[in-house]
Amino acid sequence: TLDRNIFYNNSARRNGGCLLSTDASVVHLSNSNFSKCKAGKNGGAVAVKGSGALHLSGIVTIEQSTASGVGGGVHHEGLLFHIQSASSVEVVQNSAGGGGGVSSTAETVVDGYLLVSGNVANDGDGGGVQGAG
Repeated sequence: TLDRNIFYNNSARRNGGCLLSTDASVVHLSNSNFSKCKAGKNGGAVAVKGSGALHLSGIVTIEQSTASGVGGGVHHEGLLFHIQSASSVEVVQNSAGGGGGVSSTAETVVDGYLLVSGNVANDGDGGGVQGAG
C-alpha cells in the first residue's frame, strides 16, 4: 500500500517509469500523484505485469507521463484494475504509442469517479483508454 506519495520526473528504460509491479503483487495506491514519468516501453507512470492487481482509492492523479509503447499513464496486464468507490482518479495529459492514458488487458472495474482527458495515442488506438482481452 502506498498512501500520500508524490512520484515526480522518474524514468525507466523499459516498463513503469515511476512504479513497476510484477508477478502476483497486489498494489494499492491512495491519495498519490504521478507526474512527468517516462518509460521506454510500457506504463509511463505505472506498469503492472503478471497476475497482480491494481487498486486506486482516494485522490489519485496520473499526469504528463509518456511511454514509447502503450499506456502513457497506466499499463496493466494483471487480473484486476479497480478504481474504488468514493475515489477520484484523474488520468490527464499523458501520451503513448497506444492507450495514451490507460492500456489494460485486465478486468477493469470503475466504482468511483474517473476523469480521462487530454491524452494522446501517437501511433495507435485509444487516445484515452485502450482495452483488450
